Amino acid sequence: MITLGKDGWTAKISEEFTFDNVRAAAQEIAGTLKPNDALVIGYDSRFLAEKFADEVVKVMAAAGIGCYLPERDIPLPVVIWEVGDRGAAGGVMISGGSLTSDFCGVKFIKGQGAGGKKQGIEHFEPRERYLKYLEGSVDVNAIKKAKLKVVVDPMYGSGRGYLDRLLQQMGCEVEEINNYRDVLFGGVAPEPAEKNLAELKSQVAASKNALGFALSGEATDFAVIGGSGQYYPAANFAKFIKPLDGILACLLIVEKIAQRGYNWLEVH
Repeated sequence: MITLGKDGWTAKISEEFTFDNVRAAAQEIAGTLKPNDALVIGYDSRFLAEKFADEVVKVMAAAGIGCYLPERDIPLPVVIWEVGDRGAAGGVMISGGSLTSDFCGVKFIKGQGAGGKKQGIEHFEPRERYLKYLEGSVDVNAIKKAKLKVVVDPMYGSGRGYLDRLLQQMGCEVEEINNYRDVLFGGVAPEPAEKNLAELKSQVAASKNALGFALSGEATDFAVIGGSGQYYPAANFAKFIKPLDGILACLLIVEKIAQRGYNWLEVH
C-alpha cells in the first residue's frame, strides 16, 4: 500500500517506484476529490516522468476528475501557481526533487480555493502566463537600467527556459548552461550545492562582472555565485524569499542588485 505523507511519496525508479504504485498513489489522491474537480498535473525532467504523469491522468479520468497536463516538464513552483490561479482543487507533481536521477516521487498540492470545475484533459503551456506573473512582482525598470550580466544553470531540470528568458526580456545579458533535458542530470544530484556548481563558477569567472544562479531540478531551491566565485545558498536570503519558488527568488535578488549594486550580496 502506498501512503502519501506530508511531503508525498518518493522511491527508487523500477524498484518501488513503478507504474502500478504510481497508479495506487493517484487512486489515493482521487479518493480525496470529487467528479469534475480540476487538477493540475506537472512533472520534472527525470526518466519516464511524463509517462508516470500520463498514468496519473488516466486514473483521474476514470474517476471523472478533469486534468490540465503541460506540454513538457515544468517547475514545481509553476504547478503551485497554476493551482491557485486556476482555482483548481489541487495539483500532482511527479518529481524526485533534488535527489539523484534514480529516484522519483509523487506530491499532492491541495488547492486553497473553492475548486474550479473541469471535464476531460486539456494540454497547456504555462510559461508565458507564469513569466507575466513574475514580471509584475519586481521593478522591471530598475533591472533594465542595470543591464546585468547573468549566467543561469537550471541543472538540466524543469526550470530551464524560465529565469533566463525573463532576464533577457528585461535587458540582462544572459548565458544559460546545462539547459537541455538530461534524465541523468549530468551524473550528479540536481541540487545547487557548491560541490555541484563547478561549471557555473567557471562560467561566471570567465564573464567579468557577472552573477551566477543555479536552480534545483524542480526549481524550488537555488544558489547564487558572486562575481569573485563566492557561493551563496538559498538560506542566506531566507528573510525575504518566498518559500518553494527558486525562480522568483533569483529574480528578486536580481532586482536588489539592480537597485543597490553587487555589494548587496555581502551586506544584505
